[in-house]
Amino acid sequence: MRFDDHRVIITATGRDFGRTLAIRLADLGAEIFLSARTLAAAERVRDEIRGRGHQHVHAFACDLTDPASIRDFAADVARHTDRIDVLINNGSRYLQGPDLQSASDADVVDTIASGATGTVLTVKNFLPLLLNSDKPDVVTMVSACGTAGHHRSDAHDAFYAAKSAQAGFAEILSKRLRPMESG
Repeated sequence: MRFDDHRVIITATGRDFGRTLAIRLADLGAEIFLSARTLAAAERVRDEIRGRGHQHVHAFACDLTDPASIRDFAADVARHTDRIDVLINNGSRYLQGPDLQSASDADVVDTIASGATGTVLTVKNFLPLLLNSDKPDVVTMVSACGTAGHHRSDAHDAFYAAKSAQAGFAEILSKRLRPMESG
């Protein structure tokens, strides 16, 4: 499958899976709007993709724990394009820990804010651009930690909470944003 003429937003592309996903979708022809917590991290990935011969890639800073940063990211993208076809919510800070007491309050807040609140606000702020597409889609990368009954990860309880929130949000979005089927 090719992604020519698709405009794709991917959050948390500074490393790991987000980086790999951005590279692969660019290789498949998509125009990529990538973000990372710092502009330098996003620019590194942008430059790597451009080095592969893809010029339609844009880098932005977006801290998913900061509502103003998410709004600024959406506004900056809107200055580059009138539509987004796919929004990939990849961002959620991973936190490892054997039990609830093993992380600081600040780490718990940051983990839940990036995954849960960050995902909701990213969709909210990009919804106008998505609705301008004739083929809009929202993809949220929910790990097994967001699956009911999963308990085999070394992830901290806060990461489980963030991923469970993402899963619940994705489920309700699929019902509320899907066009009504005629019948």
